[in-house]
Amino acid sequence: MSSEEKDRQSPALFMAAVAQFCVSSVGMMIGNKMAMDYLRDAETGHALPSTLVVVQVIGTLALLGYFRQHIDKDKLTPECAKSWIPIFTLFAGMIYTSAKTFQYVHVSFVIIVRNVGAIVTTFVEYFVRNTTVNAQILIAEITIVFGTVLYSQEGSRYFKDFWAGIVWCMLNVVCQTLYGVTLKWKMDHDKSIKEMSKYTMSLFNNLLCLPYLVVVACVSGEPWYYSEILPAVPMSGWVVILVTCVIGFMISTSGFGLQKLVSATTFLVINNMTKILNIILGIVFLNDNLPGGISVLGCFISLGGGFWYSYQTMQLNEQRRLERIEAEKRQVEDIENRRTSSPPNALLERRPG
Repeated sequence: MSSEEKDRQSPALFMAAVAQFCVSSVGMMIGNKMAMDYLRDAETGHALPSTLVVVQVIGTLALLGYFRQHIDKDKLTPECAKSWIPIFTLFAGMIYTSAKTFQYVHVSFVIIVRNVGAIVTTFVEYFVRNTTVNAQILIAEITIVFGTVLYSQEGSRYFKDFWAGIVWCMLNVVCQTLYGVTLKWKMDHDKSIKEMSKYTMSLFNNLLCLPYLVVVACVSGEPWYYSEILPAVPMSGWVVILVTCVIGFMISTSGFGLQKLVSATTFLVINNMTKILNIILGIVFLNDNLPGGISVLGCFISLGGGFWYSYQTMQLNEQRRLERIEAEKRQVEDIENRRTSSPPNALLERRPG
């Protein structure tokens, strides 16, 4: 019995993996919102999103130092770093726009609007990887848009900086989608990246994106607001920021770990349940009240469309996998049939002498 099979049979390990994924997924969303509330001056609107992600990246690098024995030393080359340029560039954009979004809107808003990322993924996958979808997926995407529009009707009157939140959230969606597709493409076409451990990937992401984030913080003038904002951050705020550093490290590894222990269906259910949990926790602890009945209806429709999209995507991927297996079997059978159907004298004629 392999170690992976033993892991699947261990209820304690399974529960630990589920707990780590849920805590890191939910904790990062809630933690970033809380951290941005501490690092924002409500009166002037000045905030420190770049500074927050710089601190989180440094914290992740410090924790990676503890796990340095799992880092592939042979991959730490200029060639691998050059191949990683588009990936860490998009990673930097993804984490910055996420923090920037929380400067303007709350958790529920971000979760609902991010569902629109399904449509962005469809377009990018089609043009970059020539991947098509079926009618059910298109219907699910239309449902997501309909629910998001319903939610936004009341949200536009509820949030003071609604359109700023929409712009930054959509930029975050684009960065997330391009990051995921680019990473998949690189892993399919670049052997050195495909063979990297998750710790090596995390090291490249965080180490190489750090200069980007420092430059963005300086260009946006954040250091000018340090004397105004940082002294006002209470001890509890610094604790929250420290916790997000730990969660940032956890979230880079927990998803991979959980997928090794559970089926795709189980992982899908757990991932979608964290969205609901995020909304509930946001409402209970962060006062993320939905503006009205229409926004509540839009929230359910958008999330329902997101669940349906995930399920249909999983079904389509499984169908394609089975079709590939069947095609390979037919190819092998055709070769065998041609070999056995060749006339004996034809074989003799090919023999020299």
